[in-house]
Amino acid sequence: MAMSNIPEVKCGILSVSRDCFIISLSENRRKAIVEAYKKYGDLYEVQKTVENETDMLAAVQEAKDAGCNALVVFLGNFGPETPETLVAKYFDGPVMYVAAAEETGKNLINGRGDAFCGMLNCSYNLGLRHLKGFIPAYPVGTAAELADMIAEFQPVARTLLGLQNLKIITFGPRPQDFFACNAPIAPLYDLGVEVEENSELDLLVSYRAHKDDPRIQDVAADMAKELGKEGNPYPDLLPRMAQYELTLLDWMEAHKGARQYVAFANKCWPAFPSEFGFEPCYVNSRLVSRGIPVACEGLKNASRITVPSRSATSAKRSSTSCASSASRTSPTTSRKASATRPRIRLHDFDSLFFFPPMLYIDAPAPLGAGFFCRYCLTPLRWNFYAHTKTEHPCSRCSVFCPIHPRGIAHFNASPSVAAGRSSMPCVSFFICS
Repeated sequence: MAMSNIPEVKCGILSVSRDCFIISLSENRRKAIVEAYKKYGDLYEVQKTVENETDMLAAVQEAKDAGCNALVVFLGNFGPETPETLVAKYFDGPVMYVAAAEETGKNLINGRGDAFCGMLNCSYNLGLRHLKGFIPAYPVGTAAELADMIAEFQPVARTLLGLQNLKIITFGPRPQDFFACNAPIAPLYDLGVEVEENSELDLLVSYRAHKDDPRIQDVAADMAKELGKEGNPYPDLLPRMAQYELTLLDWMEAHKGARQYVAFANKCWPAFPSEFGFEPCYVNSRLVSRGIPVACEGLKNASRITVPSRSATSAKRSSTSCASSASRTSPTTSRKASATRPRIRLHDFDSLFFFPPMLYIDAPAPLGAGFFCRYCLTPLRWNFYAHTKTEHPCSRCSVFCPIHPRGIAHFNASPSVAAGRSSMPCVSFFICS
C-alpha cells in the first residue's frame, strides 16, 4: 500500500557572506557541502549568495521557485546577521543554520571565515527577532560533518511540515479514570495542529452506513492474503474489519478539509468490542503501514503509536508481515498481558510529530500495532498469539530489529546513538481521544 500521508522534504541550501569577506569563500564551501551530501541524496543549491537584505529576498524566492520546502542557511564566513536571520521570516518552511570550520590553519588570510563567531551572533539575532530556526548542538563543521548534520535535519523538517498541515481526528469521549488521555488540546493548537473531535456514536453511525459497501470484499481478501493461514484464526471477522477500515478512510477524505495530513485518536474501549463486534488493532496497524497514525487505548496500561516519517517513495511493505487479528483475546493471553508490567523507555524513532525526547509507556500492545524501520520504513509487525516476528535486516542501518515474543518491541539504537554521537530526538507521540 502506498503511503500518502507523510510530507516529502525538498531541502535547499543557501550561503551567506559578510561583505568584508571574500564571497567566493562562502560559495566554494557551499559547493563542497552539496558534493558531500550526495551520499544521502539531492540538496538543491541556491545560486544567489546573501550579503544584504535584497540578496536575501532573491535567494528565498529562488528556493521557493525550485520547490524547496526546507532550507539550510550556511554561514561560509562570519555572515551578515540581519539578512541571514530574516531568511527564517520570509521562507515558509523549516530553516536550519550551520557554519563552516576552517579547513586548514595554513590559509588564515583568504581562508579565515570566523563562522563560529558569526554563528553565535546569528543565534542571538534569531532570539531578538523571535524567529525559530533549527541549530544543531555543535553547528560548526567541515563539509562532510555538515552534510551529516543536514541529513539529521531532514526528519525534523518533515516533522515541522507535517505539524503545519496536520489535522487530528478523534472519536471519543475520553474514558473515565483514564487520566493519560485527558491532556489539554490547547498546546496542539499552539503548534498549528487542527483538531476535530467527534463522538464514538458518530463513528458507529458511519460504520453502519458502510454495511454492504461493495469494496468490503476486496479489502477483506487483501487482509486474508496479508495474514496468511496461520495468522488468520478468525476469518469470519475480516469483513467487519474491512468495513471499519473503509469507514475511517472515507471519514479521513471527507473531513481532511484544508489540511494535507491526518492522524486518528480513536476510543476503542470499553464499548467498542460489544457494539462493533471486534477490536480495531489490526485495522489500526494497516492504516499505520500507509503512514496514517492511529492511537487508541486498548489495554489498561494503554497502547502507543509510533509515527513513520520517511518518504513514500522509499517505503516498502514487509513481505513477511505477520500481523494477526486482535478481535478476540483468549484468557491465557489476557493473563500474560496483565502479568507483564509496562516499561518506560526512551526511543530514537522518526516521527511525524517532533517534541523533545519524551518517555512513553511500552506496554504489551494488542495485535497489529505498527512500528517502522528508522531508515527504510519497512513495517515491523508481530503476531501476539503465534509468537512470531517480522525479521528486518536493513542494509542501510545494518540494524536487525527483533520483536520480543511477548509483544514488547525491542529495537537497537540508531548508528549515531551507538557511536556515541548525539542524535535528533525522534519520538513516539502518545495521543488518545
